[in-house]
Amino acid sequence: MRSLFYKYAMPVMTAAFILTSCGNKMQAETAAKTEVTTEYEEETYPLFNYDYTGYQDECTGWGEYTKFVGQDYDNDGKADRVFKEYREDEDVNYYRIEFGNGDIIDMDKGVAGTAFMDIKAADINSDSQNEIIISFLYGTSTDMRGFGELAVYEKHGDKYERAVLPFQESEQGYSQSISVKYTAVRDGLIKVSVPNNGYETLVPVNDYDWNTLSYGKYFEDTSADVVIWDNYVLDNEGRAQLVCKLHLFDKWSSCGLFAVLSYEDGNYIIDRWIRTNEEFSEDAISEDSLWALQDYLLCSSIMEAGEKTYCIGLWLEDGLYGSMEEFAPSVGVYEENFAGQYYLMVTDAEGNMISKREIVQDFDTDRLNYSGEFEIIHKDYNQDGCPDFTIGMAGSSSINIYAMYTLLEDGKIELIGRDIQNNSPCDFSVAFESDSDKEFYATFWNNATGEEEKYTYEWSDEQQLFLEKDK
Repeated sequence: MRSLFYKYAMPVMTAAFILTSCGNKMQAETAAKTEVTTEYEEETYPLFNYDYTGYQDECTGWGEYTKFVGQDYDNDGKADRVFKEYREDEDVNYYRIEFGNGDIIDMDKGVAGTAFMDIKAADINSDSQNEIIISFLYGTSTDMRGFGELAVYEKHGDKYERAVLPFQESEQGYSQSISVKYTAVRDGLIKVSVPNNGYETLVPVNDYDWNTLSYGKYFEDTSADVVIWDNYVLDNEGRAQLVCKLHLFDKWSSCGLFAVLSYEDGNYIIDRWIRTNEEFSEDAISEDSLWALQDYLLCSSIMEAGEKTYCIGLWLEDGLYGSMEEFAPSVGVYEENFAGQYYLMVTDAEGNMISKREIVQDFDTDRLNYSGEFEIIHKDYNQDGCPDFTIGMAGSSSINIYAMYTLLEDGKIELIGRDIQNNSPCDFSVAFESDSDKEFYATFWNNATGEEEKYTYEWSDEQQLFLEKDK
């Protein structure tokens, strides 16, 4: 019996992924198979059910058997049961739902023993009867979001019939999928589209995924059939809707795309899409969300301090990405928005981190927002041989507010000026002009006088800062 083997050892594949590109499989494996031996209680081991034959509510050696006990899927007050038959010659399981009123759903396709059955009942086509939503989840897989089975049964007259869903169904099993196209727009940004549906969204990709995991290569221009790996029922103002989960990119990604189904003119259709980074949320997600971003390199610049060369990077530590329409209208909202907590990181020529500085503290705000990559401009304003540079944020429709930093010879960053207002909207780093040594000036449009005013900042050796000069 296979269950005796699986009871004590579980083979695990680490760091491997498979991409499907234009019908061709490209496989990249970065580690060997490792067998992890784990002891389990016999009565709770998840794969005890692998080759079991009998009623699921009697499979007491399997910890999940209780979810099949005393169920009434069709809501008629009578207990319904699930019978599973393991066929050794095919190494698959066949399932049958036996309703208390004598109705039967006899599933005619075999399902792998590593798939775990889940049954939901809801009226998702508004016919005043519960549809039976049957899923098979691959929770023991190292890539559980890469597999899944889904079948929906409707009652027509005195029998149940399997409904046609707006996806591509596999000839073997009940796998449902939809074609998704990936197109690299630029470094760090990929367009995800569903050609048969007309939907598309832009997905930002952090530096690690883009370069180390080679998203820029594997998702430059490719298509994949993405499976429905799980689902849930959403209560939409008293109307039940089936929401089907798709997982984007590879198994390490946190990007999910959920299809919300509706029933119109006798057919199930995709009503709308939900983007999410919370694929495993226990709550029924009902609204589209902005893509979450962590450790995203927005822009960088090479600078020399003393005789050393450094790279200065502006990183979005934790934030959100979205379009102008998706952000609340306000000053400092752009066609594209990268909003959140930022830091500056200094690395040496070998890529080793030398220093890091959080910068939201240098502005009177709880987050910063930028429209995308920009050039970090530097000069030596205080003439100490170290480069100084500015990072700004929107202050109004015509003004940006800047902080000024210096890069020291040891690779550390220090703040040397703040609250510098300048008439340079949408320029997130600027070079200020100077009339004399260790000074620079900024310009500001005074709406009250209708004139441009000039503010001069001078270097203070005592405070090691640029301070506004008295007029």
